[in-house]
Amino acid sequence: MSALTRKTRGRAPRRSPRGVEVHMDTEKMLAVYKAAPATLAQATHTERILMAADLARSVLAGRTVDPAKVPYGQEALTEALRAPLTRYVQIGRQQVADELARQAKGRNLAEKRLPRSASARALTAASTSAEVSAAAIATRMQSAAAMASVSRRAASLTQPELEQTIMDAGDEAVLRVSCSVHDLVSLGRADEAATRQSDIANCVYSAILDSATCDECEAMDGQETTDLAEAEGWAPSPNCAGLDRCRCLVVYELAQ
Repeated sequence: MSALTRKTRGRAPRRSPRGVEVHMDTEKMLAVYKAAPATLAQATHTERILMAADLARSVLAGRTVDPAKVPYGQEALTEALRAPLTRYVQIGRQQVADELARQAKGRNLAEKRLPRSASARALTAASTSAEVSAAAIATRMQSAAAMASVSRRAASLTQPELEQTIMDAGDEAVLRVSCSVHDLVSLGRADEAATRQSDIANCVYSAILDSATCDECEAMDGQETTDLAEAEGWAPSPNCAGLDRCRCLVVYELAQ
């Protein structure tokens, strides 16, 4: 079974919104994370097919495939990932802009507006994330090819079978890479808050987006600060028991 067909955890808010959280569009926020694996898989599909075919030919030809090196398609994967990962930064910025607009109007929900361009810092982060993500996918696919090359079954596998094995490994890697989406969304949220600093009275830690909240995140839920720099380091939580699966975020309260 492909990794992308598996059901993932934490797909519903764990409690009802409270305080400033009532201005969050949790349904759409969760939809972003739910769609992330398929979005990234589609963005890299062509590049991964070409890479799988190249690696399969190498295995069948008896050439050494070293998983410690990533010569196969990393630059192409980086380019394919840069646009969708940058989009997640923009989504985070727009989330905060919309939430502050709802607070100003006393509304809990409002239609999304077109996203603004992310800051240079956020674009740099998204570009770096694309490079790291591409390396992770390429390495996983190359590792699968290396394992096939030393397997007793390798001689009996056809090229299409080898390509499917390598593509399945790429799916696994894409699923893991999709966890980094929340980092970019959170960065976008922090960037938008920084540009609206004079409009923000308070920052609130929210653990509402994951039904499987760990003890560390539970303890932080509802924590407040007026220091935007401090709040930026809160989420995703570096202490989360779920590691890169943390879905905690910071919600910003409009100054009245």
